[in-house]
Amino acid sequence: MSQPEVEGRVAPRVHYRFGNEFSPANRHGRVELTVTVDGGARLDHYEVGRVRRWTARLDPVVWPRLLDELRRSSFPAVEVPPIPPGGTSHQIEVVGAELAGELVLDRAAAPGSGLAGALRILDSLVYQLSGGAVRATRDDLPQLAHWIVAEPPEAEAAVGVASFGMAGGAPAYAVTTPENSFRLFSVPDGEPRGASTRSSAPIRALALGAAGARELLATGGDDQIVKVWDVNTGAELHARGGPEGAVRAVTAAVVGGDGWIFAAGGDGRVWSWRMAGGVIEERGAISGWTGSLNDVCFARVADLDLVAAGGDEGVVYVWNVADGSNLHTLSGHQGWVNAVSMMGTGRKGLLASGGADGVVRVWDLATGKQVHALAGQAAGASGVGQTAGVTGVVFGEVAGQPVVASCALDGMLRLWDVASGDALGAWPCGGDWPSGIAAVQTGDRSVIVTSCADGPVRGWDVVGGSLVLELTADALGGAVTAVAAGRSGDRTLLATGYPDGGMRLWDAASGSPVRTHRPADGRVTSVAFGLFGGAPVLVTGDATGTVRVDDVGSGEVLSVPTPHTGSVLALGFATVGDRDVVVSGGADGTVRVWDALTGAPLRRMLGHLAAVTAVTAGWVGDRMVIVSAGRDRVVRSWDAATGEPLHGGHGHPASVYCLAFGSLEHRPVIASGGQDGTVRIWDAATGAELHVLSGNDGTVTALAFGATDGTSFLAVATDDGAVRVWRLPDGLLARETRLAQRPMAALFSAPDRFHVAGRSGLAVVDIG
Repeated sequence: MSQPEVEGRVAPRVHYRFGNEFSPANRHGRVELTVTVDGGARLDHYEVGRVRRWTARLDPVVWPRLLDELRRSSFPAVEVPPIPPGGTSHQIEVVGAELAGELVLDRAAAPGSGLAGALRILDSLVYQLSGGAVRATRDDLPQLAHWIVAEPPEAEAAVGVASFGMAGGAPAYAVTTPENSFRLFSVPDGEPRGASTRSSAPIRALALGAAGARELLATGGDDQIVKVWDVNTGAELHARGGPEGAVRAVTAAVVGGDGWIFAAGGDGRVWSWRMAGGVIEERGAISGWTGSLNDVCFARVADLDLVAAGGDEGVVYVWNVADGSNLHTLSGHQGWVNAVSMMGTGRKGLLASGGADGVVRVWDLATGKQVHALAGQAAGASGVGQTAGVTGVVFGEVAGQPVVASCALDGMLRLWDVASGDALGAWPCGGDWPSGIAAVQTGDRSVIVTSCADGPVRGWDVVGGSLVLELTADALGGAVTAVAAGRSGDRTLLATGYPDGGMRLWDAASGSPVRTHRPADGRVTSVAFGLFGGAPVLVTGDATGTVRVDDVGSGEVLSVPTPHTGSVLALGFATVGDRDVVVSGGADGTVRVWDALTGAPLRRMLGHLAAVTAVTAGWVGDRMVIVSAGRDRVVRSWDAATGEPLHGGHGHPASVYCLAFGSLEHRPVIASGGQDGTVRIWDAATGAELHVLSGNDGTVTALAFGATDGTSFLAVATDDGAVRVWRLPDGLLARETRLAQRPMAALFSAPDRFHVAGRSGLAVVDIG
């Protein structure tokens, strides 16, 4: 994004910088954000060996509010303490404005310096532009960045992966090809056993395994999909798809007696899932939009199940769930649409929409014609006449008559009569940066509830606008990013979402807390109530692209129907109880467990701060343990049955790419190796580091344990073609061989030898 010129000079802009991609202590790389007076933004994220860039358009309220916050802090003449050893250096620079200057401070000093408000805006923009990919910041503001475009990264070549296993009851190995496919060969003769067609994206991970007597092969890559194939028939058993960007909104409904979930977001598609028979199955996606979708809603009107969505292109689409046909394309907004809501009563239906132009528009769903254009969301809190974008709309009732309410970035809640379009009232939401709105009925009282980024959730009686419900920031535990209303039995509930991915349930009548739900992957962007088998559930969408379903009664996570929200980088097989599973690790930093035969999502483990590049599994006593590692340089282990984190091994100075389970002196151990060539061996039961093998040059690409005559060995292959066999536990080098290819997988295949696989075929490495 080039800098705009104003009268021959560079236009005013704010630069925000922090981090160092070369520091071992910094796992988040270097971040540079630029915000310009014309509403543009650019984010550059530098990591070792990789640069990612995004550009966006910002809500008009961002620039004046950012300068107001800086002005309040007396920027740049802000007294800040020296940055302590190990502190995080953040730089703010203003160019071409009356506040021109720069300041460097420790992030922890922000609250005392008066810069917390400015840093809050800047941190939220970093998160929003990157879609949560830059995990060094937190986002607790409404969606302020639109038309986000990720510049195509430099193509990262798929260097190839391989896996040993069984095919037709005999040893075999699978290896990827440069054409984004894989081939299967027998061991040791290398005879072809099959091949796949070319994939649309590079394959980054594959694994051979089994489910009962059925031999399977799993693949994953840049398409973010885990696919599982029957090795002997070639049949594809399942492939999990899902949103490729942030989920901006979710809604839930009952269609044909079954519960349904609809999710819309950054990839410009509306995804749907059907919740029936105790399982959640993907029903596909409707696409065709340009830009992100910011909200989605459902209503039943005239015997039709309708879903509507609005987004960055400023248009609202309405379609029939039964056949996916488009019923209406509603145009009229100037700028993006942030919020939509529908109301169906018998054969009549209305839709309300609001967005960047500060106007709430009401549409007749029978004709697609605009009924009202309800203005009044202008004159933002900045006091400079900026339009205050609408962030939420909802239908409600007053004395049995329909009303529509909205909240906007000027901090105001407004109420209109739907029939006449007359304004019924306007009052402050009671907090900064309104982020959501919901309508609830408590007894004979109609209440409009608003949530704000600075914490309070307040409920207002629509008759007179009196405050009847208040959940304070302290009670909520911080900023609220989403709110929804629903019922469980005879009780009306409120659900609130938070920047850390957490959720809470509240009794709407009393305001008392009901339950806290465990955190999701990223910032909660939307919550909705639904029904799964007749029981109430809470559906959550977050900024990483994850949709989650929680049981309202128990708080248990029932399902995470979406797949990885980044490239799949690691795969393995395991047996958990009486079920065979696939374990996957991805660029989104999550470890996931899937039913090997059906693809049903079973578990998701959170804890890594960066991409997961290796997974393996093995028995530790009578417990199946999953081990994962990646770019955060931590080797983590998990209980495969419960997902409980067990241990975290620290010590690698660079990314970890390989893991192997083995046995040493009659106890289970884990070997890990990666970019720096060092291999570390850990006690699988305690997580204690036992040995370090530092004599390997290059990046470790394969590991395999073996034993002969009571002596343990570990084969270590590196990307320079070397294969070293180390004797354990004394760490002596027993054999070193140089191959004419890059080793991709290793297998202890006989009492005195290892087989090593690469794209050119098999190689044999004898121990003696």
